[in-house]
Order: sequence, then C-alpha cells, then structure tokens
Amino acid sequence: MSRQFVIADDHALFRAGLRLLLTDACGPAEVREAGSLPELKSLLEADSAVDLAVVDLAMPGMKGAASIRELRHGYPQLRCVVMSGSEQRQDVLDALAAGAIGYIPKSLDPEAMVAAIQQVLGGGIYAPTLLLTEPVDPDEPSSTVDPNVMAMLTPRQYDVLRLLGKGQANKEIARALDISEGTVKIHLAAIFRVLEVRNRTEAVLKASALDI
Repeated sequence: MSRQFVIADDHALFRAGLRLLLTDACGPAEVREAGSLPELKSLLEADSAVDLAVVDLAMPGMKGAASIRELRHGYPQLRCVVMSGSEQRQDVLDALAAGAIGYIPKSLDPEAMVAAIQQVLGGGIYAPTLLLTEPVDPDEPSSTVDPNVMAMLTPRQYDVLRLLGKGQANKEIARALDISEGTVKIHLAAIFRVLEVRNRTEAVLKASALDI
C-alpha cells in the first residue's frame, strides 16, 4: 500500500522538488499539494488519512506555531513536519512545542532532507543540528548532553525518555511500559532534573544529540 503525503507550501517549484524527493525516498506514494493553510484544511477535511503533512510556516494563512497547534487540535492523528526557510531557534522550539514531529530547514541538502523525513516516518522526532549547537542565552538550558549525565538516569527513566522521543504521550508510555500515568510523570520530573530542562520538547532535543 502506498503512503499518503501532503505538501503544503506556496511555492509550486519547491512542492514539485519535494514531491520527487518523497517518491524517490519512500517508494510508491500519493502526494497531494496545498498552497495555503485554507487549502490544506480542505484537503484534510476531504481525507485526513495521511501518513505525513509537510507544512511551511510562512505560506498564506499560517500564523506560525499557532497554526500548527490548531492543525494538531483539529486533526489529532495528523503527523506534521515543518519545512521552513527560517532557522531561528525560537521558531524551531515553538513548532515542536506546538506538536510538530520535526523541523526541517529548507537549506538542508536533498540527502539530509530525505534522512530527516525517513526519521520521522520511522517514529522519531527530527530537529536540526544547528538547534543543538547554537549558542543560547545564559538563562536557557544547554542543548548538549554529557554522556556521563545520561548515565545518571535509571533504566526505566531511559525507557521513558526513549518513548518520549518517539512522540508518545504519557498514556501511551504508561501502556507500553505497563506502569501508571502518575509513575510516568514522576519519571519525567526526574528526567527533567537530570537533563536540566524545563519541558518535554527540550528533553527530546537534548536526548536526540545522543541518538536516543
């Protein structure tokens, strides 16, 4: 059975190029296109059963990460990846916090784009290397992780972090590990302390630096 993709971007040439990349990298696929947020919503209203939606943050109708959050709320099963010309750290963080499972800069070469798309199709979350290495304000937690710090996690906390990196919610993690949601929250609190992060998104980004 072929995969179903939606490419939402207001540049027809970019959509055509990405269509070729997707079909070459992922095999037989049905690829639909939208040039604006209203067009994307119309496509999803007609058929929301898509494997992946690749969405530009700057196309007509989009209001940044707020529109990603709106899409996730309206279509909870939608797996959404942002592909944007912006490489601003805050744009990346905001998109992932809004529910995107990846943020792919348009400046990436085709091979790297394909690898990023395959990563999210495999259940992972993709964040660009620039986000993990770019200097940040002193008040922000570092995005790099000392492997010795990771050793401070218990095996169960490591399992929770690994599933978190696959985009699973607390309920899904609890089911997979046969523990209660309350226990998952306790593990997450401990993970946040060890990694010195403030939320799930920052924890995933730090862990992705070590390919967890």
